[in-house]
Amino acid sequence: EFKKNAGNYIVSHSMLVAEVACAFAARNEYYSDLTCQKLIYAGLFHDVTLKCHALAKAKSLEEVKNNKELLLLESLDDYIAHPVRAAMILQEVGNIPPDVGVIVSQHHEKPDGTGFPDGLDAKQLAPLTCIFILAHEFVHYLQETPVGSSMADFLSKTAGAYSVGPFKKL
Repeated sequence: EFKKNAGNYIVSHSMLVAEVACAFAARNEYYSDLTCQKLIYAGLFHDVTLKCHALAKAKSLEEVKNNKELLLLESLDDYIAHPVRAAMILQEVGNIPPDVGVIVSQHHEKPDGTGFPDGLDAKQLAPLTCIFILAHEFVHYLQETPVGSSMADFLSKTAGAYSVGPFKKL
């Protein structure tokens, strides 16, 4: 699906992240209609300030830093700030639960603290944020792997990184 809709990557990616995040939430104690609603909002808005599909495809800050072609499309500072800027847009919308902005602003954080924009680690992230981060990583994994790859394959490759803090339960 990603490869067929390369020109609509941000929309396809955002919708799939929302769907996967709700599916992950449904498999644990955090599920409720409100939780799913929050994860859908986060999925739809998390990359809203990115102007470039190629930047949305980037898996890490290092990938962006090391790719001069990506940096011609948008500044590194703008890329680093996109989660916070998207969260600020959500604050202006109204009627969206405030923790959705937190999920959006933290969607590039990593369990070991190497993410951005704040370098938070697993102990500093709320469970819903962890669900969203894991869904986001899984969607990126699906984008890069051949058809037929499974959740078991993803878990075997990422288990070490996501076996801390709230991620452990997921």
